[in-house]
Amino acid sequence: MSEPRVLQVRRRSVAVCAAVLVVPLGAVAIGSSTASAASIPAVRPILDPGDDHSGGFDLPPKLEEWMSQHGIPLNALSQLQAQACHATSSETNPYVIGPANIVALVAAGHFEHPGDMIRVVYEGSLGAAVYTTANWNQAVYDNGCKPVTPPDPDPEPTLIDPPTALAPVCGPNNDPTPPATAQYTRGDTTWQGNTGTTIYTAVAPGRFKPGAGVSPDGKTFTLSTTDQNVPCQDTPPTTPPVSPPYTPPPVVTPPITPKPTTPVVVRRFTETRVDCKESGVMSREGREMSDSSRPEYGPWVKVEGLSAKELRAAGCIVPTPVKLERRTYQVDRLMPRTAAQARVVARLDDDSRLEYREDRPLWGASRYQFVTITVPKTATASQVIAAINLQLRPGIGKLTTTRRLSSARAGQHYVLAWQLGKGASVKEPWGARNNVPQGFVARG
Repeated sequence: MSEPRVLQVRRRSVAVCAAVLVVPLGAVAIGSSTASAASIPAVRPILDPGDDHSGGFDLPPKLEEWMSQHGIPLNALSQLQAQACHATSSETNPYVIGPANIVALVAAGHFEHPGDMIRVVYEGSLGAAVYTTANWNQAVYDNGCKPVTPPDPDPEPTLIDPPTALAPVCGPNNDPTPPATAQYTRGDTTWQGNTGTTIYTAVAPGRFKPGAGVSPDGKTFTLSTTDQNVPCQDTPPTTPPVSPPYTPPPVVTPPITPKPTTPVVVRRFTETRVDCKESGVMSREGREMSDSSRPEYGPWVKVEGLSAKELRAAGCIVPTPVKLERRTYQVDRLMPRTAAQARVVARLDDDSRLEYREDRPLWGASRYQFVTITVPKTATASQVIAAINLQLRPGIGKLTTTRRLSSARAGQHYVLAWQLGKGASVKEPWGARNNVPQGFVARG
């Protein structure tokens, strides 16, 4: 097997790294691991026939051109903030929220998906820049990538009555112009002598009912009023006669004979019960009064924790904890070009071990990927194979069986998975001294 190498950014390529997930009981959590120069999610590899194990992905030409125009270097890719709505074929749900990670967007090919809406923002030491696709709609994205119904450009107007002049009151310079309301606003009154002109504006979507003073579109109404200088009466107000105060007759209250009282008896008590959710014994205080038909209770308080055995004895259902473990595998895609290389492939798994540099004759005719998964200790071989397959890149292939390879032919490809031994890691697949063999797991 080829020695792992640190991936480098080349052309429009970005290096790949791993993410490890953990899943609950009944499911398998997985992650993949490939030697990398930066921590970013796994992406689509470059699968050229002469690939030199430096996997990565190409930047879309439009994004690369935009970064070049604004002087944004490739190593600043992690500083780009992305927003995306992925187009679907559904008429009722035309978009779903796309990944917010620029690497995930590029790796999944969203820049080449017709109809996808993408917005990329750079804010760094070089300044700020924004890239958007031609169909970007911020309102749709702010609505969770759901269609936004535009407001009715011409709603049905509500007809309202124009205001009328107020009744005159006494005093100089009284203003008969009515004030503004929720249905219309009032402009300033222009006076010429004792005649005033006031323009009222209807509040949309309201419109004034057609009539004198109403504009053709019903949006404004002109009211002309006259300052009513009505004199006030000078006669003093008439004081009504004052009647003597009313004195009610005295109220005679009969004496109250107190009823005989019975002393209240209070009985205090304590209740306990086993609470399966709290995993323990709960207790509460209570009291019962002789003058009340209902007892009073305090809150339940946990007073003692119970073991799983005690909870099961009390009738509680206690789930058995699942012990998980993390495993790392090296998955090779072997592509023998000659009969000699095919014979090497056929005997690699004969002893179910892969020693350091045992696959050296296949260097240049193979690819590999490290995969890290978290599974129950009791996981079956099929569960392990399924977990590994979920993390494999398209250019590696899939695992199908645990049976060892009996023969191989030139021009064919073969996928073999090996589990790293104790003390080995992705950086040191055969241990610090290259003396830890890898164990055969499955092939495809």
